Amino acid sequence: MNLQADYKAKTYLIDTSVLVEAKNRYYNMQICPGFWVWLENMLGGSVFSIENVMKEVLEGKDELVDWIKPYKEHFLSVDDESTQISFAEISNYIINMTDFRESAKVAFLSGADPFLIAKAKTLGAVIVTHEKFADYRMRRAIKIPNISHLFNIECIDTFDLLKDKSAQFILKN
Repeated sequence: MNLQADYKAKTYLIDTSVLVEAKNRYYNMQICPGFWVWLENMLGGSVFSIENVMKEVLEGKDELVDWIKPYKEHFLSVDDESTQISFAEISNYIINMTDFRESAKVAFLSGADPFLIAKAKTLGAVIVTHEKFADYRMRRAIKIPNISHLFNIECIDTFDLLKDKSAQFILKN
């Protein structure tokens, strides 16, 4: 599937942190079911994620696991050649970084994050994450926004996504 050709509007790729934070905090499934209905309606239109994010969510044992299972087709493969080339470029950059500990590099490269960045680079997509740009003096963890910035990939949080998509959750009694 070539999303760049199929979609003229912005494409958004959701990080694991968006789903987990929504479930645990602002958009708890019992408190704000409207968020989850909205997300279900957005998935496959302009909002996607990647299989690696789905795998991270499926490692849990909670209602998010049950929620995600019917939407597997909206979690894109990272096996395509373009994404793999971007992944190799990102991985090489990470490996050669001198600002971070080896343990931070290993942690970053073993998760979904570098694949999410690679897929966003390939699609020209915006990454939606709750991670924040971190000062390089914090050498213990590599953050999505830091690496995305280096590859000219836009990162926003859930609130910006909701604004971009004009989402409204209206309470009715």
